[in-house]
Amino acid sequence: MRKGSLRTLLIAVLFLLSGTASFLMTADEMVDGLGPTPPYHNAYINFNVTLDDGSPASGYRAYWYNNVQGGSVFGNLDPNGETELSIPFKNLGDGRIQIKDPGNKWVHIEYAYLEPDEVIYRNISLPPPAEPYVGITGKVLLAPGMGPMEGVTVNYNSKDELGNGIYASNITDASGAYNFLVQNVSQYSMYVAASVPADMWVPRWAFFQEEGVDSYEFDLIAYPKFQSEQESRIRVVNGLNSTAIPGYMWVSSMAVDNSYRSFEDGLGSPDQDGWRNFSSAMGEIKIGFSPIPDLFENVYMQFSQYRLNNGPGEDIEISVDPSLL
Repeated sequence: MRKGSLRTLLIAVLFLLSGTASFLMTADEMVDGLGPTPPYHNAYINFNVTLDDGSPASGYRAYWYNNVQGGSVFGNLDPNGETELSIPFKNLGDGRIQIKDPGNKWVHIEYAYLEPDEVIYRNISLPPPAEPYVGITGKVLLAPGMGPMEGVTVNYNSKDELGNGIYASNITDASGAYNFLVQNVSQYSMYVAASVPADMWVPRWAFFQEEGVDSYEFDLIAYPKFQSEQESRIRVVNGLNSTAIPGYMWVSSMAVDNSYRSFEDGLGSPDQDGWRNFSSAMGEIKIGFSPIPDLFENVYMQFSQYRLNNGPGEDIEISVDPSLL
């Protein structure tokens, strides 16, 4: 039966049963729910939020997050710092209440459990902005002579206890020195790293703030990357007849000084003997290979191989038992 016919039938039946036209409702109301439908056992959170000076947190935003389902509800605080959130039945249960400032930064978090039809009230006084009081200093030096590197960008990043990202940058002076004064971080790692030219690499510092310690010093040492202008060759062959096996191949390599890892995906097309070229590096290489499925029915094999002290200009031939394909 068509939807229009169903609506007409329902209206007619109800009219006859009631004996009066006053019982009639719109067709949409009757078909969709037989009457206006209130929110199904929603819960409600009423907010009254003030700043540290007691003034209303106008323009801030209140959130409810369900920790299990992942759903969220939010609303802007009015000029009095107030709002009410209606939490749908599907988003009830274990969750958290959060406040975000106009700059999109979290400034409050607390946890709650909402029951159907529950109404709760939250009077929240926000703390004053966090003062930066952790000092981080050091120098960027170039190995092996350890001379200062001027004009290098040093980056700092971490998170505060509410999960807000904390970022800062500083440029080294003529002595290679940098310095940060950043917000206290109690439970997340702090990172300091330098941006150097592509032919260099710098290990970054990662650390946790120690209780009672408000200053740190870390020197960042830049090392020249190992350079090799030569290339190596690689191919995979049938172990029975030494013929090349066509397939997809990739290589990642790490220089002997552990300075960097390069990755070559695909390695291009092989020559007539199945050889593929890749940039050499003295150190460790990881090789992956998948034969072409069309040649080996229902086969999607791949393997990896680690080789130490891979020298420049080396030919690497990997023999594979065809029974494994």
